[in-house]
Amino acid sequence: MADPLDLLAGDAGLDVTQPVAGADLLADPNAPGPFARGVKSGVAGVKSSLYGAGALAARGATAVLPAAAAPVTTGLEQAALANVEAQNEVAEQGAMSFEDVVADPSRAGEYFKFLLGNAVPSLAMIAAGGLTGMGLGALATRGSATALAARAAGTVAPAVRAGGYLGAVAPDFALEAGSIYPEALKTGVENPALRSIVGGAGAAALDVLPLLTAERYLAPIGAGGAKALLKGAAKGAPVGALLEGTQEAGQSAVERLAAGKPMTGPDAISDYVNSFLGGAAPGT
Repeated sequence: MADPLDLLAGDAGLDVTQPVAGADLLADPNAPGPFARGVKSGVAGVKSSLYGAGALAARGATAVLPAAAAPVTTGLEQAALANVEAQNEVAEQGAMSFEDVVADPSRAGEYFKFLLGNAVPSLAMIAAGGLTGMGLGALATRGSATALAARAAGTVAPAVRAGGYLGAVAPDFALEAGSIYPEALKTGVENPALRSIVGGAGAAALDVLPLLTAERYLAPIGAGGAKALLKGAAKGAPVGALLEGTQEAGQSAVERLAAGKPMTGPDAISDYVNSFLGGAAPGT
């Protein structure tokens, strides 16, 4: 029988191990997209770091409180560390890395969306801290000559600006130190708590540069309105992406050093590259 459409042909030329586009009939149409997966992974990462910070605080409590309290504080530390591992597992589900794009360049857009979503939880926490700090700074200097002068000049009072920076850096420090401490325990370095505190402070300090740069480019907003906002954001986007990416890679280096992890090698390089891209994507 004639077979003009070659329907009876064998599988020559067809790699049966590879999926056929559009033929994934079992795919879940309600599965979350890359941005949603990024947000979920980011939330779990933030929770993991906060649990790590809690474990670090419990270790500090064990060191300063009477020996009778040690069973309680040690138990709290172990519970927090168990939650760190649980949240890390959640963060890994559906996560993406630059290596996925190297293996399949067509996933570059998916990776970019994942990175944007992944940055949302930590940025939201830092922004909330900054706004809280600004509010406390405004309350502390309410009615003062400095505050009145700043209001008359249409500028931000020094106390409000300082409160904003401190408020943003405080949760950032908790996230950084909390992510270092569990890793430092795993590597078995000496003085893991102290290394986590010093490393967390150093990594958090690196966040100040992007904040200062953003303020520089967005400062004219008050005078120029929406047009100035768009102009400032457009001018600052390339610089912001480079600074945020470099800052994130630098933070990864500080974290690895503080935790006693190798500073070179394939794992370290992958960490630096993914951290750079993870900072550059939302920095745009």
